[in-house]
Amino acid sequence: MTIATVDFVPTELARGRGGGGPAPTRTVVAYGFWIFLLSDFVLFSGLFAAYAVLSDNTAGGPTGAELFNLRSVFIETMCLLFSSYACGLGALSAERRRLGHFYISAVFTFGLGAAFLCHLCFSLFWHALDIVWVGVFTLVYLMGAR
Repeated sequence: MTIATVDFVPTELARGRGGGGPAPTRTVVAYGFWIFLLSDFVLFSGLFAAYAVLSDNTAGGPTGAELFNLRSVFIETMCLLFSSYACGLGALSAERRRLGHFYISAVFTFGLGAAFLCHLCFSLFWHALDIVWVGVFTLVYLMGAR
């Protein structure tokens, strides 16, 4: 039995650009981006589906209405959405070489992003303070009263 190996493919037989060489970097990056985006869609679809199925099954624990402050979530969402919008305007301004508009958009993007983070951090800090207070209450008041 004879095994034939081919070490060289003539350029007239190679398909595509560059005589069969690797794809250009721009093409590889574009495909990588779409694969990343699709993987995010799959991940978040699974999370949303799990939430839809389990949202009414809290096993006696608190419901979403008891956990979330709708006003807070709305403010954070608006800060995040408007910062994305301002970032998009900044990108268009940079593309059109309108430096003044770009700086204004950058300031709004930074300001709204900072407001989102500050609001989120304050909320997280407040919940962390709640956790510390539960520990203090348990150790000092409940166990100290024995």
